[in-house]
Amino acid sequence: EDASGASTTKDQQLSKEQLEEMMTDIELHSLELNDKWNVLSMKWWKSVLGAVEGKSSIQDIRPIDNSTIITTASDSTFSLAPNLIEKKDFITVPGTIFEALANSFGVENEQRDRIQRVVISDKRHGNILEIYPESFDVVFARDRSKKVSLYLRNDTVGSLREKALTAFRRRNLGLD
Repeated sequence: EDASGASTTKDQQLSKEQLEEMMTDIELHSLELNDKWNVLSMKWWKSVLGAVEGKSSIQDIRPIDNSTIITTASDSTFSLAPNLIEKKDFITVPGTIFEALANSFGVENEQRDRIQRVVISDKRHGNILEIYPESFDVVFARDRSKKVSLYLRNDTVGSLREKALTAFRRRNLGLD
């Protein structure tokens, strides 16, 4: 379902009116604790804006492509490029709107272009969308080639331990 409740599939193109409604929803959507939002490249988003403004056609919108705001590590993992500026380099959209856009236009590279962030509670600023969450690598003591990256989100030492063990198991890195 998209933000207006209409069901969309990959071959069902969103209308100009639906895109306009999504833009309004993005501006008015509040940040609720633990909500998931997605980051979109402003370069790609401008193609959506162009279609809504009548400068181009909705059919001209290509699959979601965040390559301009991503860096690729030597191990082929992707991360958000440093020092990006919101509304210049990227825009954030609620997860439901991202899914509606992805269903309508597709996603060029699932691993690279699905950049999800979580709304967290900040003591000074209330609910915020954490664009650059604090992360760290956990390295297996007996084999330093085995490592996983974890994000900090109000975790205890116990919950971080569980996250690390789960991540090692998921990646079949073995704990024996």
